[in-house]
Amino acid sequence: MIKDIQNRPVRRYLRTGSPEVQHTLDIYREAVVRMKAPPAGADPRSWNAQAALHGTVAGGFNLCQHGTPHFFSWHRAYLLYFERICQELTGEKSFGLPYWNWNQQPAMHPAFLAPAVRSTTRAAAPRSARTRRSVIRA
Repeated sequence: MIKDIQNRPVRRYLRTGSPEVQHTLDIYREAVVRMKAPPAGADPRSWNAQAALHGTVAGGFNLCQHGTPHFFSWHRAYLLYFERICQELTGEKSFGLPYWNWNQQPAMHPAFLAPAVRSTTRAAAPRSARTRRSVIRA
């Protein structure tokens, strides 16, 4: 456990103009593309499977603990496993989910509002063989 603590990922505050944040966003984009690649229901790590754990538009919250005393602890675990899925799919074991303090800055970071641009190569290709042009909302 001490080794896990010493090697924990850095979770960077979202801000523009930071090369470290941009690198983190690039890795996150790659993870999202890979999560969206399998057909729905084919992989529990898929975007749809992870979204369904939280809730659905039609069905409300599924396992998510909105409105309960477990709200923060449930989301903390959810994001930890989401982060680990991103690490596994990209091979970036040091990846940490970026964050922003929405109480102080309610506007969403511009990278999350960019129009979807699909990768021109297969999402399953190794990172060095693919274009890095896909955006988070891929």
